[in-house]
Amino acid sequence: MISFELTEPTFSKKKTSDYELSVLLGADSLSYCITDNNRLVLSVVKEDLPEAKEGETYPTRVENLILRNTLLQQTYRRVSFAIFNTLSTFIPERLYDKAQQNVYIERMLRLPEGAETHQDKVAGIKAHNVYATEKGLMPVLKTYFSGATIRHIVTPLTAALRRRSLLDAEQEKTVFLNVNSECLQIFLFNAGELLFCNTFSYSSSKDFIYYVMLVYDQFGLKPGDVPVVLSGDILTDSEIYHLIYRYIKQVKLIETPENISLSGQWVNRPAHRFFDLFTLGAVDG
Repeated sequence: MISFELTEPTFSKKKTSDYELSVLLGADSLSYCITDNNRLVLSVVKEDLPEAKEGETYPTRVENLILRNTLLQQTYRRVSFAIFNTLSTFIPERLYDKAQQNVYIERMLRLPEGAETHQDKVAGIKAHNVYATEKGLMPVLKTYFSGATIRHIVTPLTAALRRRSLLDAEQEKTVFLNVNSECLQIFLFNAGELLFCNTFSYSSSKDFIYYVMLVYDQFGLKPGDVPVVLSGDILTDSEIYHLIYRYIKQVKLIETPENISLSGQWVNRPAHRFFDLFTLGAVDG
């Protein structure tokens, strides 16, 4: 089922070979964005994965969604794909050894049986993002998105937020929160330097604010001095937003990446919900 769709009148299915496609796959949904040569957003769609049938695996559900969506099967000038899950960790560049990739993540996280590990180099950060995916997922993605750049979403998101931190000359420390379904990603930057990055699963607004305040306490941050910048599935009339405002005070929604353009159709639309998706087209690599 499609939960969000916005398409420009100028979009043409016949011109997809001139367009760029960005795809973000989560636990229960898939979002995609199509941009033109000037990185003007032509279409954004968010669609829920099909309900799991008895014995059906996650990779099969993903494949079924791709097969029923003709736009995902078109030829594009460039395709960027990212996976959103909690199974990722940063390893400093000086300590990283590809032969030990499985060991790193197995020591840090509880992985599903048969999980496959991968790594990304993070732009501007001297670290590798080691992450895991469910068994059989990567072959599906490489079959339908041959030639695509496939990464964990933390990789381009970190690069985009680092750039945003550097652009804000008036604010040294900033906490960025990116929300997707029941996952919360927390980033802390100090003038472009990444101090903290982690992903948490939460089931209530109390869990959510607990993890946020834990970072403030851990780094000795004063809520009145260090702002929170929000992106992802969070709205200003939600209980979580009001709790953040109650404890932090300085709260704002993130702006669209500077090299991504939106038309007038996005006025009063929640563009911050798709910041992570937009970073796939905005960040090279």
